[in-house]
Amino acid sequence: MRGLVHSSGHRFLLAVFLASCVCVFVSCAERLVLTGHVFDADQKPVGQATVEVNGAKKETDSNGCFYFDDVSGENKLNLSIVKSGQKPYSNDRDVGSYEVAVTLASENDEQPSSATWNREPMGEIVNKKCAGQ
Repeated sequence: MRGLVHSSGHRFLLAVFLASCVCVFVSCAERLVLTGHVFDADQKPVGQATVEVNGAKKETDSNGCFYFDDVSGENKLNLSIVKSGQKPYSNDRDVGSYEVAVTLASENDEQPSSATWNREPMGEIVNKKCAGQ
């Protein structure tokens, strides 16, 4: 007696169907993990800067460090950083795992605030949490 799935073509279709069902129970969006540091124009850490990622807010620690894990976001990461006396920084990226170093320019500086982004493998990025997190 033949089983329900009797050819390689049917097995492939069944596998695709079952894989698509997983998204009903578990989010299929890529995981968003972001870690980084905020510095001033003299490359000194900026503590207590407000960092916002897709609506979730945290403050940098005294070393300018921040870490976000599993923030909601379908396919975009929106990062915004503000600190009194400094120009704000904002940028969008595709969802993924990143390490970012942000330099906030002084309010009086002609240059804008800037950042260097590095996409990192998930296994490496989760090991770069700030101390105490």
